[in-house]
Amino acid sequence: MYLGSIASAEVIAVIDTSFLFVLLGVLLREIIAGRNWLNLPITVVLGLFATANIWVCRDRWYELPDGDLSLITLIGGRVIPSFTRNWLSKQKSAELPQPFGKFDVSAMVITVGALVAWIVFPDHAWTAIALICAGIVNVLRLGRWQGLRTLSEPLVWSLHLGYLWLPIGLILIGATYFVETILASAGIHALTAGAIADMILAVMTRVTLGHSGRGLTADKVTAVIYILIFVAALTRVLAPLTTLDYHTLLITSSVTWCGAFGLFCVHYGRMMLSR
Repeated sequence: MYLGSIASAEVIAVIDTSFLFVLLGVLLREIIAGRNWLNLPITVVLGLFATANIWVCRDRWYELPDGDLSLITLIGGRVIPSFTRNWLSKQKSAELPQPFGKFDVSAMVITVGALVAWIVFPDHAWTAIALICAGIVNVLRLGRWQGLRTLSEPLVWSLHLGYLWLPIGLILIGATYFVETILASAGIHALTAGAIADMILAVMTRVTLGHSGRGLTADKVTAVIYILIFVAALTRVLAPLTTLDYHTLLITSSVTWCGAFGLFCVHYGRMMLSR
């Protein structure tokens, strides 16, 4: 029975790791065929993510979300200000997001460096300081993208809200070294249930609308999806941090999480299946 469990775990590890390398091959093929060299850095991050995943599968049966966060830092830093600029330009706004520059490059380097330090030296004071600094830098970076001017369009502000969870998670994880009452799980859930999940839904809804020939504006159902995933992340992060009933917060998080993704599958699945 034990040997069977080990064999099953090894098969799962092979499938899990192979998926990333197959995805990497598909992306490289598309980039080379289209000569879209601007997207080449994505393959570098994905390659590092796949390599790190081998180490994770070999040594531990849990996975830190470092690769996903690196992609959010890289891709989110490109699409969020770009989509925001396009929308604000249509609104004739005089205030537009700051263009990608040295500050963004510095923010990405600091963030990736802090995440690498978190992997290699998870319990070191300098790692905690690096994570907190990375969080602050990303707050400043997000502030340059004029997110508050997009509150009338959920399809845009959902991207800003999703990215906001990134610095929150980094700061919370760093703060665990200095404040005993702050548990690392709160920061990890801010990164996973917050940043990763929120960004996934925000991007999937926008891409589905755009690629199905529909207007790039969120309807009421889409706005509800964004609200549900935000509540799911918020309650999951607050569960280990507050004196509120832990199980009630967990149940609330679970229900709203399933509600967000379930509603997306029903509402947007209909769009994908129709002409």
